[in-house]
Amino acid sequence: MAVVGVLAIPVLIGAAGEDAWGQLAVVQVLAGVFGVIVAFGWGATGPSMVAGARPEDRPGIFRESFSARLTLYAVAAPTMIVIALLLTRGDVAVSALGTIAYLLPYVASPWYFVGQARPDRLFLLNTLPSVIGTVLGMLAAWLTSTIGAFLLVQALGYVVAIVLERRHILLSATPGPAEPYRIATILRLLATQRHAVTSSLVSSLYVSLPLVTVQALLPALTPVYAMADRLFKFGSLALAPVQQFLQGWVPEDGPARIRARSERAVVVGLGFGVVGGALIATLSPLASQVLSGGAVLVPFSLSVALGTAFVFVAGSAIAGYACLILLGQVRHVAIASILAAAIGAPLIVASALAGSLELIAWSVAVSELVVTVYQLVILRRTLARTADDGS
Repeated sequence: MAVVGVLAIPVLIGAAGEDAWGQLAVVQVLAGVFGVIVAFGWGATGPSMVAGARPEDRPGIFRESFSARLTLYAVAAPTMIVIALLLTRGDVAVSALGTIAYLLPYVASPWYFVGQARPDRLFLLNTLPSVIGTVLGMLAAWLTSTIGAFLLVQALGYVVAIVLERRHILLSATPGPAEPYRIATILRLLATQRHAVTSSLVSSLYVSLPLVTVQALLPALTPVYAMADRLFKFGSLALAPVQQFLQGWVPEDGPARIRARSERAVVVGLGFGVVGGALIATLSPLASQVLSGGAVLVPFSLSVALGTAFVFVAGSAIAGYACLILLGQVRHVAIASILAAAIGAPLIVASALAGSLELIAWSVAVSELVVTVYQLVILRRTLARTADDGS
């Protein structure tokens, strides 16, 4: 999916221009915030819930979650459209179609197959239809020279993935009457996800803040930061399979091995971050020039800052989602996200007011460093306490 996302950049810039592509990037980032509301923490807790449940109970977990997320989609989408219209200064096609398309992946349930340890089902039922939709969307954009056609076809690909997932999962369900749809039941279910969604929402708000701030205060520089941010996010996409693997690997050999495996997982995460960060720092200027046909160039000073930030993003992702959540420390993952926002948000806004994209990126790096250090301290204390209790 990451490769297709890279290929989409030159197609969309060629079809609609760098300014329209920059507007689309803003909507995508905004969808990351509202998508957290739709997913409501299941992306973080879902794999562990499914892995720990009996096979016959797993479809019930999916069914409850799916009803809740559809409800949240119906609430979140109209609100996001309004905010997107304000940020894009009235671009109805990008705002409305972008909202519809980019919130749909959060209704999908890839976490279910991660919990089952079935990457084949994840690929066939989720990734493949989404990729096909994006590729056909690129073709539609090239033929029509509009981003709207791309978004419409891409949304259809996401819908196909959701339908295939749901059909497959429910076919394995125990026959019997389904639980009736009740708002009260959904609200009680959502209450159980409060720590996970708090962490994800604060983190997403903070991650989206740099580009949204650039769009609001430095709109002429939006394509440059959007390109840098997109290449940075491709690193996060590459990190996702590593994170998902470690989420299942750390607890695989039982409680006695969790300490040793958690320590190894953190080393792997930081190592991946160093390699990925170096690639982001050194290759972003060239990649931006190639992907945009010379229309958008990311300066080396900006890519170095974001490459540094990626080191800590990788470390905190593994420490938090592969280790702390497993150890029952979801609350501290949420606290770390709040801490990052509290430190980073004022720095980002001040940097934007100063007109510096580089300072914005370094603000991100500083806050991610704080998150990583905090989570590693909590992880070390938790593992020590677990070892003492075991002895």
